[in-house]
Amino acid sequence: MMEPQRPQLVISVTGGAKNFRLDGKKNEIFSSGLIKAVKSTDAWLLTGGGHVGVMRSVGQAVNQGQYITKVKRKTFSMASIKLTEIYRTWTSIHYTKTSFSTNCQERDHIVRGIRCIGVVPWGYTDDRDLLVCPDPCDFANVK
Repeated sequence: MMEPQRPQLVISVTGGAKNFRLDGKKNEIFSSGLIKAVKSTDAWLLTGGGHVGVMRSVGQAVNQGQYITKVKRKTFSMASIKLTEIYRTWTSIHYTKTSFSTNCQERDHIVRGIRCIGVVPWGYTDDRDLLVCPDPCDFANVK
């Protein structure tokens, strides 16, 4: 999500999770204003992640204003290492590395133009116990 670049601005839209409704002209003004601000500044949106209240209005605005764009990204690939035999013993062969190269290509990728992150409350997360690691130093056990 951090490609092609980090945002210059993050817009956080917060509010109650109650039955909040914008009707008619107010909804149009909110949606078009929010999307215009995001597009003109290339900002990311940050919201509560639920589908109620103000968060629902933000989601609807993003759905209406979302667009697809092409960006160029660099992709890296490693070429093989060429080994040259130096000498042999009864149990092993000793090599020296003679060449190593990487390949960098710039390719077009299709991404969404509006970046919106919803941070949902921990209590609403299904299977949240799978996200908890008893030993924070042991990353091998994280699923």
